[in-house]
Amino acid sequence: MLPVDCEEITEMALDLKAASLMLDPIVSLVDSHYDTYKAPELRRVLEPLRNVAEKAELGIMALVHFNKDKGGDTSSKIAGSRAWTEVARAAIAVARMPQDEIDESDPDQFFEPRVNRVVVSQIKNNLGRLDLPNKTYTIDSKELTLDDGSKTSVGAIEWGPDTDISADQVISGSDKPKRIAGQAADIFLFVQDEYAASGLVVASQEVCNAFPEIRAEQVRSYLSRLVKLEKLERPTPGAFRPLQHNGEGS
Repeated sequence: MLPVDCEEITEMALDLKAASLMLDPIVSLVDSHYDTYKAPELRRVLEPLRNVAEKAELGIMALVHFNKDKGGDTSSKIAGSRAWTEVARAAIAVARMPQDEIDESDPDQFFEPRVNRVVVSQIKNNLGRLDLPNKTYTIDSKELTLDDGSKTSVGAIEWGPDTDISADQVISGSDKPKRIAGQAADIFLFVQDEYAASGLVVASQEVCNAFPEIRAEQVRSYLSRLVKLEKLERPTPGAFRPLQHNGEGS
């Protein structure tokens, strides 16, 4: 129980020559007299634990969960006080990435396996570099043969490709694509097709001429909105082209 047993943890860790201690979840191990939503009280719990790590040369990993709040940074989404991350030397966020939506026009997609991919990102690091990539992984099932010859299945991490999407973006929902529909979608597709065919930017007047049923001021309003949604870019006034992502295109 934290923090009252910290001295005993130090002694045990030294006796065992322990390398690490996992607290999962740490909030279940905090004495009920301490309010984990109040920073001063939580610090009185965590700082003795940090001293344990330093005296015993012990790596301590503590799991905490996110609350339902959508605003703020990742640290503010951790249930309880921000002291959880303020006292820690490093903090890592782990979040399940959203699955790709099924295209209902392609029935075969209903029978393809859905991948449950997880993203791992640094949110604090006082021990080393902060410019490391966001890692992804999936949990796969592996079959093992036991000493008695029987078999069992266990979960195993399969590391995947790095991603530009951080755990913070997934948690806040800012990774979700900005969707367009109706006349705005038609205008976007027109600009996309014209640019793909000619390689030249598309003038707003060309778009107005292509959609005579829509008032010119409304067409220009749609174009401006598509720029704000990061679907189009405006390299020069009155000229548009699809936004080039990841350095692709010209």
